[in-house]
Amino acid sequence: MVINQEKEVYFDQYCESCKHCDVDEGESPCWECLDETVNLYSHKPVKWEEKE
Repeated sequence: MVINQEKEVYFDQYCESCKHCDVDEGESPCWECLDETVNLYSHKPVKWEEKE
């Protein structure tokens, strides 16, 4: 039996705390995150980096 380990990305919980928060959604790295709606083993967006 194969278990699917992909998780839905929780953009509402992570985007506000990302250091790229002020970047337009159509620019990199935001568009890369928004393009990946599921992530393996994690709810975090793929390019999420915590604000300092």
